[in-house]
Amino acid sequence: MTGSNENKIFLGVSSQSVYPINDNVFSPSEAYPEYLFNTKSLSVNNHVYSLIREGFNKLGYDLENYNSKNWNPLKDLVKEGDTVLIKPNWVMHYNKNNKYKNNLDCLITHPSIVRVLVDYVLIALKGTGRIIIADAPIQSCNLNLLLEKHGYYELFDFYKNNKKEIEVLD
Repeated sequence: MTGSNENKIFLGVSSQSVYPINDNVFSPSEAYPEYLFNTKSLSVNNHVYSLIREGFNKLGYDLENYNSKNWNPLKDLVKEGDTVLIKPNWVMHYNKNNKYKNNLDCLITHPSIVRVLVDYVLIALKGTGRIIIADAPIQSCNLNLLLEKHGYYELFDFYKNNKKEIEVLD
């Protein structure tokens, strides 16, 4: 990937690709060699984590270290000391369409996706730099309610409890 300006796309398809429930704060379902955290807190069925991880591999990111403790798929994109902004979609805390009122998949980025991205950015930063998660929802959105209802506060607490500093901005 070094020096490449190619646009790459990975399309992962799986019959099990559904957003996981907040089971152990969207941790992966298996203890990958590069995983930074205690493996006692793995999730039961987080296929999102494994699918995104597979995508990094299929796109050719750090192939020489894949499936090893040293795998760092974002190493060519994120350097030690960088400030990294992860910009999810936090549009609205509820769905105005009564037919789908309990489904916010079209209005927010599911926290299981943000979890994978933060984990791999942390690997690339190697204990340095900053991670900021930020978005500007619609003005009438109750962002605190959105973050609370969908497990984001639990995710932020997970990182805080593991001494990983993540800034969250509206």
